[in-house]
Amino acid sequence: MPSESTYFQVISFGSEFEYLTDENCPLVYNQENLEKATERINDFSADMGGTELLNPLKAAIAMDPPASFTGKGYKKMIFMLTDGETENANECIEEVKSNRKEDTLIHSFGIGNDCDAEFCQSLADAGNGVCEILKTDQVGLLRAKVVETLSKTLQPSLKEVNSNFSCTIGGKPVTSELSAKNLYAKEHEIYRN
Repeated sequence: MPSESTYFQVISFGSEFEYLTDENCPLVYNQENLEKATERINDFSADMGGTELLNPLKAAIAMDPPASFTGKGYKKMIFMLTDGETENANECIEEVKSNRKEDTLIHSFGIGNDCDAEFCQSLADAGNGVCEILKTDQVGLLRAKVVETLSKTLQPSLKEVNSNFSCTIGGKPVTSELSAKNLYAKEHEIYRN
């Protein structure tokens, strides 16, 4: 889980976006900054206008880690939480595909019955991350789902898993190709032809 060698930033968004602090640099994870973030997040409300995600997404992807972290094998994780739809979904997905660095994972959390589940899944797929959709009556599970995703993605994973299987059934050759982007600990994929 997060430690003093972890940095974080919160970007709230609507028709515009803003950082947790005046600076767009990450904050060290400590009790003081956690309390500051929690206080600020508790004041959030869904009154920032529409769901314009492209610019805050660009800002999050472009945000550099502190110089002391550069080249040390740290992962950057972006947790995108949204309760709505974005009009520029395809642009957002293209932004992730084009500009996400290999060590950056983008996880998405769709919240409420009106969230765009297809967009959230596509964004997570493009960001090599995890997608969770929580219906309105499941919002109370959000914290647990974020912690679960963080715990899962801090563990070693198999990436870009590909397998080919060939056999003969009833005298006819059968070939099956299987692939998965990421497989995390205690996860499994089932493929059928």
